[in-house]
Amino acid sequence: MIERNGVNMKKKTNQTSLIALLALILAVASAFSSTMDVDDRLDIVLDGNLVRSLNFNSGTLGRTMVAPSFEWPASSGKEYAFEFGLLVGSKISGNDQEPIYFFTDGLSVGGVNNGSESSGENEWQPVSGYTAGDPNTSIARNDDASTWPDSWTSWPSISASISTAANLETYYVMNDKFNARHEGEFTAIDSDTSYLGAGIEVGVWTYQWETVELEDALLVAYDLINISDSDMDSVVVGMRGDLKIGGYLDYSDDNVGFIDAEGFDPFSGLTYISMSNLIYCWDTDRIGDDSFGTDTVGFFGIHLIHHNSTDIFSSMRVPPYRNDSDSEDVWWSKFSA
Repeated sequence: MIERNGVNMKKKTNQTSLIALLALILAVASAFSSTMDVDDRLDIVLDGNLVRSLNFNSGTLGRTMVAPSFEWPASSGKEYAFEFGLLVGSKISGNDQEPIYFFTDGLSVGGVNNGSESSGENEWQPVSGYTAGDPNTSIARNDDASTWPDSWTSWPSISASISTAANLETYYVMNDKFNARHEGEFTAIDSDTSYLGAGIEVGVWTYQWETVELEDALLVAYDLINISDSDMDSVVVGMRGDLKIGGYLDYSDDNVGFIDAEGFDPFSGLTYISMSNLIYCWDTDRIGDDSFGTDTVGFFGIHLIHHNSTDIFSSMRVPPYRNDSDSEDVWWSKFSA
C-alpha cells in the first residue's frame, strides 16, 4: 500500500491534509519521485457506468476530437465535452523575491500555457512507479492487477469504503516538473535543478458506480502536495475545459450557470440548498447535432462535493475569462479575485 501524507501548500514537514471531493476531491501526496518521459503517458477508457470517457495520466479527461469524450449514455455516440483538465495556479516568491504566478493544466488544445502534447512542456507529466511496465499500456485500475506496479500488494485507495463500493477505480500521480514558463526565475527543489515547475505533485483517483444514484456520474479525487523547498503564498485549484453540449457540431449555443455556496442560482433567481457549489452547463434549445438525432440534449455538471480543510480551501467561484493569451498575472487576478 502506498501512503500519501497530507499537506497544505507549505513545506514538506509537519503538514496537514486537504481533501475535497468534486465529482472532484482535493487532498495530499507522497514523497518526491521521478517524472516519466512523455512517451510514458498512458490512458484508459472509463466505462464503469453510463458515463464513458478517455482518462489520461497527464491530467485530462476526454480528448479533443478523439472518442469517447464524456459520452452519455455509454456507447451512444452522444458526447458532452471535448476535454477537461485539472488547473492549478500558485503564487510564489521568485529568486529575486518578486511574485511569480505558475499555472499548469493538461489540456491538449488551448491550455493556459499553450503546452506541447508531443514534448510535455508546460503540462502535467506522469510520475513513475504508479503503473505496470511494458507491455502494459493502461493506467492502473483496481479490477486488473496486471496494470499495477510490482511493488503494490493491494489497491492504494484514498478511501477503503469508497474503493470497496466502486465498480471501477483508477489511480496515477503527476507533477509540474516540465512547466518551464519561469525557468531561471525560481528553483523549486535545490537538489534537482532539472525541476522547472512550481513543485506541485498530484495524486488522481477516478471512481465510477453502477448504482442508480451514481450511474450518471464520474467522481475524481485530487490529492495535492507541495514538494518544493519553499512555502507557497496561495494556491487556486479548478477544472478547465471545453464543452460540446449537443455534440461537436452544436457547441455555439452552450451556456454555463453556477449555484453558489448558499445554493443561490443567479440565472434562475432560485435557491437549491442541496446543490450548492454546482457548475451546470446546457444547450440553449436542447437540440443536438446528428449524433443526438431527435433525443433531447441533457445537462453537464461539475459539483464540489467535499473538502476537509476550511483554513486551506476558502471558496469556490466561476470566474469569467476569455480563451486568449493573457499573462499569468492576469489569470491569477481572474481566479483569485
